[in-house]
Amino acid sequence: MEEKQEQGIQLPKEYLIEGVVRSIKDVKKMMSDARSKYGIRYNEKNDYEEFRRRFGYNEPEKIWAEFELVWVKQSKQPASVRKVISAIGNAARNYALQRYASEHQQEQKKEG
Repeated sequence: MEEKQEQGIQLPKEYLIEGVVRSIKDVKKMMSDARSKYGIRYNEKNDYEEFRRRFGYNEPEKIWAEFELVWVKQSKQPASVRKVISAIGNAARNYALQRYASEHQQEQKKEG
């Protein structure tokens, strides 16, 4: 699937993948901050750590593909992992929508 349709808008897949990359960056920072804050008390079995063990951070296309499976309720991942994938995917969609709207608005200003 090259483009994702969102409320009648065709979002380019590269916007969505870029959103996944940005979301993963935020998740990595959040986890790093939590490790620093909690030290030895940090729970290595939390949902984000489970996601990291199953998916890693280097394959945003794979994460987006799994988000699409979660979206249509066909994912085989455990609920803890689906929750993280859903959060990352939703943040990626929001980023893609904002970027699309911003670029579309700039195009309209140039035309009018």
